[in-house]
Parts: sequence; structure tokens; C-alpha cells
Amino acid sequence: ILSVVVAGCSLCAHGEVNFVWAGFLLHECSKNLIGEMVMSGAGMKLDVLTFVMFQAPCSLLPLLVSVALSWDFQIWLAFKAHWPLILLNALNAFALNVIIATTLKRLSAVAFVIIGIVKDSVIVATSGLVFGDHISAQQQVGFAVIMTGIACWSHMKIKEQQESDKLKESEPLTGAPNGPTTSRV
Repeated sequence: ILSVVVAGCSLCAHGEVNFVWAGFLLHECSKNLIGEMVMSGAGMKLDVLTFVMFQAPCSLLPLLVSVALSWDFQIWLAFKAHWPLILLNALNAFALNVIIATTLKRLSAVAFVIIGIVKDSVIVATSGLVFGDHISAQQQVGFAVIMTGIACWSHMKIKEQQESDKLKESEPLTGAPNGPTTSRV
């Protein structure tokens, strides 16, 4: 079912000038999967703030390298002129990273990505409706495929949850209110 969603996304992104599959796979997929593993997987189980504390330097390093490679003295002057806005932006980014980490901890990486796809689809559709931005026929088909795939995935997850709940209801209670009882034969 998720391959249907991926197919829809590729229909929407086909022809996009700045889209790079390697960047998508390395950044989005690996970041979310690693986040889910270290916060709720076997072994580590980091809390949200600790995860953000470890993630931030990993994100800062490539940014520092790119700034060093493209350094211009005007960057420093612009920083000095706009440091209050940059500080607000940094605080906003920190809050966003905490929210993302909390979402990853409570949901799966797949659910998080699907929520992001729905958000992006709504943004594009709203842009087309409100501002009259052109959405090609191929993109419209892609969005329809995405929404159909997500609806099927959601239906499947709801059925799995219902079956899991039924199994839990049918399990016998294993202990008495004051603790487990043992019987001797």
C-alpha cells in the first residue's frame, strides 16, 4: 500500500527542478527511521530532549561546512544586522524539532512521513484554490493516488488495531486484584 503513496509522490515530484531522490532518501527517510529507533526501539529509548540534543550537532555540521565553502564577509554583516530575527528563528526551529521528536516517539516513522505528505498535499491544493497557482494534470493524478493510498493504509491500520483490541479482550486475566495467585495441585 505504501508503494502506491510513493508512486503518487513521484508523479507529483516528476519534473520538479530542485528535487533530488538521494537527498530525500538520505535526509528524510534516514532521519525519521533513526529517530524512531533511538527513541522507542530496543536498547536506547532516549527521551525527546536528549534526542534533539544529539540531533542538533549532526544537523549543524553540514551547515557549517557549506557556510565555510561559500563564505563572504557580507554574511557576517547580515548576521549582525538581523541577529534578533535569527535568534527567533533558532528558537522556532528548536520548538519544531522537539515537536517532531515527540511525534516520532508517539507514532511510527511511517505515520510521521504520511502526515507530512498529507500536509504538503493540502498546502499545494490550498495554493491552487486560494492563489490560483497552476497544478498540472499529472500532479492532480499524483495527489489523487496519494490520498487513495493513504486512505487504504489508514483503513488497514484501523483494522489491525481493532483485531489487536479484540485479542486483548479475549485474553484471560492473569492475576487477582491483590496480586498473582498460585494454585497447588
